[in-house]
Amino acid sequence: MPPPAPAPVHHAPRPDARPAAPDASTPTVIIGGGSAADHGVIIGDNVHIGGNVVIGSDPPPQPSTHFTKPADYDPKHFDALAYAPKALALARGVFPDAGLTRFDVYGVFPDGHADLTLTHDDSSYVFRSPSHSARPPGLPANLPVEIACYVEVTVKPQEVDVRVRDLDPIDATCKWPLRPIPHCSLAKVWKLAQAEGAALDTIAKIGFLSDGAWFFDNEYDGKGIVKSFPDRCP
Repeated sequence: MPPPAPAPVHHAPRPDARPAAPDASTPTVIIGGGSAADHGVIIGDNVHIGGNVVIGSDPPPQPSTHFTKPADYDPKHFDALAYAPKALALARGVFPDAGLTRFDVYGVFPDGHADLTLTHDDSSYVFRSPSHSARPPGLPANLPVEIACYVEVTVKPQEVDVRVRDLDPIDATCKWPLRPIPHCSLAKVWKLAQAEGAALDTIAKIGFLSDGAWFFDNEYDGKGIVKSFPDRCP
């Protein structure tokens, strides 16, 4: 009988064995230059790097906290309620979770349109980001702090100004409620004010406030009315 076949022999790798080098046709890409260690990555002896491995990268660009853009409306016939969704989109380009808290519009005529060129007062929308509203950890509760949790979108005759800022009183920092676009139009707010005695040959400041109510003021020359109205219109 022939002798039995010898059992297969398994050779353990030598301690100084190294893996084969990666194929030169698919090079390792290191974004930002330098070695892997420059990016805080240490590659051990038994790690094989494939050709499509990317080590390190540039950080994603951060949204600007203050910018301007050309006005995309007629400043002499500005419709504040119609522009509110555009203002919200601008605010969410900075803080994606921003929501409306209030807006103030000057130079509003009885038909609801505003002429932004009539006064030097700035008409603006204010939005708040809940994710940027927290007090710094470990700060005593009774210590005042300024927190840039708001995005203010100011509509001017020739441009829109968008900036991150702190706005409300120290004792209510970053607590203005988020609100939906109001139901009433500025023309309907004017009608409510007219029923209270507002003269139709005047202009007014109209604000939708953080408490969810409307504020009407046409007392530019010491005459007129200053009234608040709920966001309920006939």
